[in-house]
Amino acid sequence: MIGELIAKKRAELSLSQEELAEKLCVSRSAVAKWETGKGTPDVENLKALAALFQISVDELLGVELREDEPVVEVCDVAGDKVISEERTLEAYYFKKCSVELSGWNNGFVDGYIVGEDREYLFYAIPGKKFLEVGAVRKSTVVSIREEKERRPVAKEDWPSVDRNFFVGKVGSVWLVDEKLIDWSFREKEFIDVPVSEFSAERVVIMAGKAFKTDEVAEIKVKIATS
Repeated sequence: MIGELIAKKRAELSLSQEELAEKLCVSRSAVAKWETGKGTPDVENLKALAALFQISVDELLGVELREDEPVVEVCDVAGDKVISEERTLEAYYFKKCSVELSGWNNGFVDGYIVGEDREYLFYAIPGKKFLEVGAVRKSTVVSIREEKERRPVAKEDWPSVDRNFFVGKVGSVWLVDEKLIDWSFREKEFIDVPVSEFSAERVVIMAGKAFKTDEVAEIKVKIATS
């Protein structure tokens, strides 16, 4: 039961219900309802709880992984346990995967990992009218799960994706969520904006607005296929 697990993990961190509520910016009564089974955390609070407890959302929900579902270990709130820049994820290339990201970030399901560099993982999700192509910062990745695929996908089926792929295209940009670290609140998503630079140092979008690259959690664009 999710309520029992929340209560257990809260106790392990020596937090009162009120202290946990403050960290999540919810009321103490909300935490009490979760723990007694009279309420359930919404998606954003589930992700925040999982990050705080240093477990995956699946574990928080009590979902048991099958043996054929390999998962990359989680990163913690402070970013101490992340997918290192030296670690390659080539074993997942051109395979259908679901990727969970930390904080408020949604991640993606049934996407194909098509490449990586030291800081970003590149993916593509096919659709009837659009091919969705994205880059997610490795340090925000909580888990990668390989999904079952009916037919193998060849490398040549996908475009060559690196940071330059996104330059000159209109897309969406999400910033790294720092709420659980320093409680800062800021605009964290920019939808349908032109990407004019995606380099090692910075990402530049509309009207010259720029961010340091390590502030950008995800960039996503859609390419018409018909």
